[in-house]
Amino acid sequence: MIVVDTNVVSELARPRPCPEVLSWFERQPLDGLYLSVVTGAEMLAGLLAMPEGHRRDRVEDCVIDILEHQFDGRVLAFDAHAAIEYATVLLRRRTAGRPIATADAMIAAHALVGGAALATRNTKDFEGLGLELVDPWAG
Repeated sequence: MIVVDTNVVSELARPRPCPEVLSWFERQPLDGLYLSVVTGAEMLAGLLAMPEGHRRDRVEDCVIDILEHQFDGRVLAFDAHAAIEYATVLLRRRTAGRPIATADAMIAAHALVGGAALATRNTKDFEGLGLELVDPWAG
């Protein structure tokens, strides 16, 4: 099981995604890839911030395809288990003097609850949490 961070999904939604990321994604069994509901929210917030037009329409089609088709049934809800892990992540990082963004802590919590690896470009944002980190840009 791999939880896919927002930056990976955003890269895949680009008109010309990074070849290494695309290759990594294509090598993964789709049923082993999951999204945090937080990633969905971040993608939708980014979409809503875009000006109306062709580019926004294309991105909207891509976001809908990702959330409703490619990851159908594999979007992780933020439940009580995730909330407990989220609080633990926040405390661990604050104690270490390395605060973590709310969205990152929530995504990390999903990976930790599921015993999953986390695919992200921003590996430094998740260090020290006991997660297996995968950088699709590294090939």
